[in-house]
Amino acid sequence: TLSTMLCQRLKMFGKLCETVKEPFYEEVKSLLAKMPNMNPIAEAYLFAADRLLMHSTELVKLLKDREKRIIIGDRSYLASLVYQTARGAPLEVVLSLNSYALEPDLVILLDVDPNIAWERLKKKDDRQLRHLEDKEKFQKLRENYLWLARAITFPPIVVIDASPPPEEVLEDSLNVLRRKGII
Repeated sequence: TLSTMLCQRLKMFGKLCETVKEPFYEEVKSLLAKMPNMNPIAEAYLFAADRLLMHSTELVKLLKDREKRIIIGDRSYLASLVYQTARGAPLEVVLSLNSYALEPDLVILLDVDPNIAWERLKKKDDRQLRHLEDKEKFQKLRENYLWLARAITFPPIVVIDASPPPEEVLEDSLNVLRRKGII
């Protein structure tokens, strides 16, 4: 994934870097796999609990040593705002559930045409398609992400075209980190 490639490149530059993935805990992943049609509010609670536990244990450990460390997550609470509300959870519930999660300093939003994304996901892992159901729903999720990128001022959200090959998307991401003074 881009997060892994980005962290590897940052380490080559001498930066301390770690990646985290959501859901973080295997028990949550297992429950989501067993219950693909989970109630969207229950799903929002599950993701929020997973996120808060990961932030309050793992991220706190990583940030404790006061070294300048870059932590790259593949998702944040913004994913819950998009996915769980698209599935029917009220926005105010999802916001409230995630109010204790750490906010990222920066979000790089990978934007790709739904047809390209659909084909990539089909090749990769069918389990990842369980939230998407069809390309029209995927288009709506994309619109919601792009709306968030315009509507939210913190954390800053930088949109990158993710349709080129991965190496090019990686270079674009590194350029964002340079412009933001992170590297």
